[in-house]
Amino acid sequence: MPATRTAELTTPLGPLVAEWTERGVRTLFFRKKEATLSALEPRACANDPFGLQEAVEAYFRGDLAAFDHLPLDPGGTVFLRKAWLLMRSIPAGSTLSYGELARELGLPRGARAVGLAARKNPLVLAVPCHRVVATDGSLGGYAAGLWRKKWLLEHERRCSGQTTREPSRWENSRGK
Repeated sequence: MPATRTAELTTPLGPLVAEWTERGVRTLFFRKKEATLSALEPRACANDPFGLQEAVEAYFRGDLAAFDHLPLDPGGTVFLRKAWLLMRSIPAGSTLSYGELARELGLPRGARAVGLAARKNPLVLAVPCHRVVATDGSLGGYAAGLWRKKWLLEHERRCSGQTTREPSRWENSRGK
């Protein structure tokens, strides 16, 4: 098993914990301030072979494609990996409902399964599960806190020049 490195990154939304091996980034998650983690490296990602620190900083400066180049190694079942891959294809500034994403996965009644995949997503920002919303356009859930989901969606809409939710743009780009 490859050695895992861990670091804590500073973001406008609070501490972001990253774990990686030589194969890729395994986890990227917001932690609660009251939580403590052992083996955290000071401030930046020392020996970061993937440029993770730079990707995080670039994303928060407005480069919404900053995570596209990162090699990811999240593990998970075949279904989870398919769901996460599909979440990565939702354009920044757009959203898709849990049900729409389930239909794309071939599960017309699988909205709850997609919700579970979003909840188990170990790579926030790099696998943008915050772009998945309820059918009525409400935020739904977000393990890192709904206030963060709202902030991320507003940030992406601002940086992409969009002001409203546009699910049809994503669907149309996929030939729907």
